[in-house]
Amino acid sequence: MTKTKQDAPSARKAKSERRKPSQARTRRMTPSITAPEALQLLESAVSYCQQAGLGVTAANEQDALCLFIPRAQYIVSTDGTRAAFQLIETTAPMSQTARATI
Repeated sequence: MTKTKQDAPSARKAKSERRKPSQARTRRMTPSITAPEALQLLESAVSYCQQAGLGVTAANEQDALCLFIPRAQYIVSTDGTRAAFQLIETTAPMSQTARATI
């Protein structure tokens, strides 16, 4: 007996079996790095900046670490999930309003 197109199992789910948008699976994101590990990486990055000749200034303010790196600019990434930085070539000092909170 040969199978006809109607007898063959369908590779795609029928419309009635597909998930509705409200029933979409949500994947729980687990951190791939711990907070102490992230701070170790930040410590290393600051050291690299200093070795490259960037004058890094740091201060503790209201339970937060604030870093100031002259000639560096924080850029909001297009997806908003990661930090991005660039060097700016200017002789004028950066204004207070141009500083971004990371």
